[in-house]
Amino acid sequence: MNPVKFCPECNNLLYPFEYRELRTFCFFCPTCYHQETIHLSMYEQPQVLQDAYANRTLPRAWGVECPVCHYPEVVFFLTKTREAMALTFACCRQSCGRNFKERARITI
Repeated sequence: MNPVKFCPECNNLLYPFEYRELRTFCFFCPTCYHQETIHLSMYEQPQVLQDAYANRTLPRAWGVECPVCHYPEVVFFLTKTREAMALTFACCRQSCGRNFKERARITI
């Protein structure tokens, strides 16, 4: 998708706009009020990689067991939910690779 869009009516730059009530995005022309809806949910959750255990840049922890296979090694990272941040774990056993979350309160 091209990051710069132009209005088909007046050829001005279209700006992104968010409709929070409808949970949608659109491009908006401030000159002629032309709108183009973007068909993408703004609250769509990103997919966690199934092979997060293979990512060498993620921190690892021993002693946190996978609730499915009880393997004692996991990788962990923070993910954002609607309410707060969640600490997400991924099992390091290649045959399992399950993800599970633990709520974490983070203050900045």
